[in-house]
Amino acid sequence: MSKLGRGIRGSATFSKKDCDYTIEFNHDNQPIGKNATDYTSGLGVKLKAEFSYHIPQDKFEEQKWEHLWKDIQELWKANSIAPKEAALKNAKKRHTNWRSYLTTSYVRKNKTPFKTYKNLESQHWEDFVAQRSSKEFMNVFHTCLGRSEYAALEPLVPLIWSQLVPVYKHLKTIQDWRSKRWISARAKQNKKTKKYELAEDARVESIKLSENEIEMKADGSYFSGVEDPISRLLGPEHGGRLRTVSNIIGYIILLYR
Repeated sequence: MSKLGRGIRGSATFSKKDCDYTIEFNHDNQPIGKNATDYTSGLGVKLKAEFSYHIPQDKFEEQKWEHLWKDIQELWKANSIAPKEAALKNAKKRHTNWRSYLTTSYVRKNKTPFKTYKNLESQHWEDFVAQRSSKEFMNVFHTCLGRSEYAALEPLVPLIWSQLVPVYKHLKTIQDWRSKRWISARAKQNKKTKKYELAEDARVESIKLSENEIEMKADGSYFSGVEDPISRLLGPEHGGRLRTVSNIIGYIILLYR
């Protein structure tokens, strides 16, 4: 169990106890050793306590992240500055993933998380729901692609898909190429394993695509040509809304397929 307590809200700074709070880092500046689990879970508690879920990570002042690193140094006897960049990058990613989890598991299901997470500040929930339900947010498709976008992705889809299917069993039911391409665009390569993985929000959406395809094949709408699992999930495509293709490259691909 975390030394900060499982399910208990952390204080403004890491709480200090009479324990061996020495943390080791590997050559990638990732925590290792006997205290690695406590370090990771303690950081999660602190992030939820001090970095409110209704504020995107890039909206916090940099000084706040600097303060987080100082707390880590103080408690975990991290004398070297080397792990700082990796630690803060990880913290920012975890905050973003936490917001994504709340969105997919609660906002989109019209639920609230306060029974499960009793220490969340309920006064910010309406603001958070408004953010994550806005037209601007819903119309942005966050892929892991570079500037070449889907032109570069196209030949990689079979490779990415072959790595995803053994891990995410529900993907076996997906045959629709647009769905495969859309999911592959959201996959990110793990730097250590070199395998492609899905973040929690992408995993949840891929389950919905799988369910859509099964339902549409059962009722015959899959073969009608009117809509596909992607359009059923995200709505009709329109100018300026990124789907599985970029506006120019995608138009050419769809036109000549």
